[in-house]
Amino acid sequence: MTASEKTSTASAGAAASGSAVTGSAVGPGPAARSNAYLDMGRLGRSSELIYGIGLIIIFLVVPLASAQVIGPIQAWAISTYGPPDAMVNLFATTANIVGFLIWMAMFPIWILGVFLVVRLLNQRPFMTLISPTRTYDLKLVGLAFLIYLPLVTLSSLAGIWLAGQPVTFNFVFEPAGWIAGLALGLVLYLIQATSDELVFRAYPLQGVYAVIGRPVVAAIGAALIFSLYHYSPANTPETYASLFIAGLFAAALTVKAQRLEPAIGVHLANNLSLFSIVQNPEVTPAEPIWRLAEPVGMSWALVATAVVAAVVFWVVFFGVWGRKERQ
Repeated sequence: MTASEKTSTASAGAAASGSAVTGSAVGPGPAARSNAYLDMGRLGRSSELIYGIGLIIIFLVVPLASAQVIGPIQAWAISTYGPPDAMVNLFATTANIVGFLIWMAMFPIWILGVFLVVRLLNQRPFMTLISPTRTYDLKLVGLAFLIYLPLVTLSSLAGIWLAGQPVTFNFVFEPAGWIAGLALGLVLYLIQATSDELVFRAYPLQGVYAVIGRPVVAAIGAALIFSLYHYSPANTPETYASLFIAGLFAAALTVKAQRLEPAIGVHLANNLSLFSIVQNPEVTPAEPIWRLAEPVGMSWALVATAVVAAVVFWVVFFGVWGRKERQ
């Protein structure tokens, strides 16, 4: 359904003031308590067909098109530095920098793809995917990042310990290389986290809500899309449970905050912890502080500790942010 000028004005006014507009006033679906962030999905063109086409473009067309762009770059990097799993001495550290850069090349193109879909297909401002105020609050990203980083690191270690898996940690910290790699990693991880949250949270969340009108259904729908997109024959039930819970946590966080930045900060903290603090053998811009000698698979213990970390984060983050909002 194409939103009328009256609808657009009402939604924008609600976003600016923080007040709610009724679900029936802004689009299809049953009347429900409004959410200023989710209401942005009903601006412009927001029918089932439009969002269906948008999801196909974002999840299928953009990755295929990006392969044509970054394919030659990847081939050059591999011919120059070796295969993606090659360890390269760079930044005064030996790390899988080639694989890291090849992995990161996709995400700016994905952001561009989402931008074009929202602007040309949905015909609404791109920044409505970030917040109702159409701004990107880097301080809010930083707050979520700082709170979640120790939680995700400790929960991962606790999950490994509770699972009873034999684990060997190798202390591989190289200060000069780690700091240089971290500087590069923070920038690229921020781009990657923003890209993933736009693709797997913002667009599906607002799209499902625009059609159905229920925040809970929108959050579950976005989490299912996130889980199914990461399908692999090698995945275990624990892996899918972990993916679904992570997706649902990020979606619920976005709905509650009515902004995408907290989910971006959580995503950034998760990746920084995984690749720079305690790491399975993986692609990385520099050696982490500790490297696991053998890969650690997903377990129900890791799923459980991740849920605990999410609950603690929720309480702490909204407590801190809530106080700031009331000041």
